[in-house]
Amino acid sequence: MNTADDIGNPGPDFVHGYGRINGLKAVQTIEQTKYLNGSVSNSGVNTHNIVVPPGVRKMKVMTYWHDYQAAVGAGIALVNNINTTLTDPLSTVTNPLILNYTPIASNLATAAAPGVDIRNNHEQVTINYPVAGTHVLTVTGASIPMGPQAYYVTWIFEMDGYTLTYPIGGEGFVPSEIETIRWDALETTGNQTLEYSTNNGSTWNNISTTIAGAQRYYNWTVPSSLS
Repeated sequence: MNTADDIGNPGPDFVHGYGRINGLKAVQTIEQTKYLNGSVSNSGVNTHNIVVPPGVRKMKVMTYWHDYQAAVGAGIALVNNINTTLTDPLSTVTNPLILNYTPIASNLATAAAPGVDIRNNHEQVTINYPVAGTHVLTVTGASIPMGPQAYYVTWIFEMDGYTLTYPIGGEGFVPSEIETIRWDALETTGNQTLEYSTNNGSTWNNISTTIAGAQRYYNWTVPSSLS
């Protein structure tokens, strides 16, 4: 959930959830050990330090816990409620993103905003252009009747720029066949340009100059002139 590519309204929404699965970012998060675990009892408070490097465009921190089953017919399905906040080096406190769950279409379509989450067993704090330095995640056992409750925290730092995810090098393309070119990038306004080179980057040939800003793939018909 935390490494998904956001689509639809900014942040989680009732149509797309946390977005489109990005397996590469998920694997990189595991390989880079950007996760930790802990446990908290009722009214307990834990803190965890997350060091943010310079130049980060977006920081996402998610806390997840495997909740107990609620009683049949319970008004709120959540049993153990954990609350989280993230405090930056300037002492600015950020709450996780929450949605308006009032069962009215206009409310459900409203973009997520920071607040105190009392409905979900996962909370995501998102900060654009975070200050470099040590950020402190505070995990509070707001209501833990079935405790102590184990939880897991994962985080990701996203940078500006593009990462080509297919091809990655060494693939063979067949002339006249369709190849789906894929890439990672953060929010993009305006059109994107996709190009290819046959001389190690000395010159470039346009594939398309009108790829929509939100698109992260392009179906390219490989030119028949290429060998």
